[in-house]
Amino acid sequence: MCAFVHSFRIGEATVPGPQTARLDSFVDPLAWTLPGDPDFCLGLFNPSGISNKLHMLDFMPVGWWHVAETQASKYQQCALQGYIGSLSRKTGRHLRSTLGAPAPLRPGSRSAGAWTGVLTFGDCPLRQVPCVWPSGEFESGRVLLTSACVQGFEIFAAAVYLPPKGPTFPNAAALSEQLLTPITEELVLGRSGPRAILGDMNCHVGALHQMDIWKAHGWIELQDLFLHLHGVHPRKTCKGATQPDQIWLSPELATVVNNVAVWDIFPDHSVVIAGLTLPQVRVTELQWRLPGHVPWSSVCLDAWNAMPPLGPLFQSNPAPVGCVGLAAVPGEMGLYGLSEVELLF
Repeated sequence: MCAFVHSFRIGEATVPGPQTARLDSFVDPLAWTLPGDPDFCLGLFNPSGISNKLHMLDFMPVGWWHVAETQASKYQQCALQGYIGSLSRKTGRHLRSTLGAPAPLRPGSRSAGAWTGVLTFGDCPLRQVPCVWPSGEFESGRVLLTSACVQGFEIFAAAVYLPPKGPTFPNAAALSEQLLTPITEELVLGRSGPRAILGDMNCHVGALHQMDIWKAHGWIELQDLFLHLHGVHPRKTCKGATQPDQIWLSPELATVVNNVAVWDIFPDHSVVIAGLTLPQVRVTELQWRLPGHVPWSSVCLDAWNAMPPLGPLFQSNPAPVGCVGLAAVPGEMGLYGLSEVELLF
């Protein structure tokens, strides 16, 4: 009896079942609106949670990608960085990433994050840009400021995920304005050059006061740009009903955008992509950064006014022409706090 049983492979059909389908057979290919493929992609998507969709990162073409609503806790952020590292080794793409604040854990879960979180990753060097967040906007997990070096150009971009209007956020518009105000001051007013603001805004284009400021300084939303230049009407990006997923371009960046795509590969939100064709000549740009805010509420004005004057930065009787050096001035404080040393010009 045992020999008879072992002569058959119990539980296996005589004719094998279908082979495991390749994942890419379920992913529609990326289709650009205009002819031609760009040099580099600047993209945005909301996966409604990234932890169970990490395999979808394999299909993102070469570019810089901004993700909103990652729902990634600290544990899941580490898993994401590990996956990006393995994907880099497998494909030779050398992907990097920057992470926003981790999402807090959901009630009753040891790993799943709450409904917030932003991050970026891409085929270029990335660094998180220090920024003043006056009301803890960064800790909310809804904003992230990053700089990328793309073919010799430095591009600054903000990834945002604004709160949706509803019972959880009855003051969603006011919260959105608060989240965007530091980004407006840092990117729109405080810098020049190629810049972008990408995210799930949870509102239509132009619904917020901050967007009016952007427009007044020459910024334009990606799909509005192609409507103006090529007559391509904007497509809905969320369930075929609304357009909350937006890419806002600075005037300098808009000039190198030559294509657009809206890619439907996630259940709720489309992937919005700007195609860039960057010039071969590296651009050198002199910039004067916007000074930071002084926390006047924390400054003791009486003590400040009572302080003795520090003296002029340059001495009134400069040294003769050709005499450049260091001279000791006992008992005085020089530039940058160097005691007993004064620069002579």
